[in-house]
Amino acid sequence: MNSEVIFAILTINLKIHMIIECHSQHIRRALFVASTPLSLTVVESTVKK
Repeated sequence: MNSEVIFAILTINLKIHMIIECHSQHIRRALFVASTPLSLTVVESTVKK
């Protein structure tokens, strides 16, 4: 790995991180909404056993 590649990767990671930070509330809400039915399904299947 040369330093240019490492720098490019770090820059991309930082940009992605900044984008995620900007949208983290929305992403968290979306993940919560998406995971809630899944959690309920898991709970129901666990209770039925």
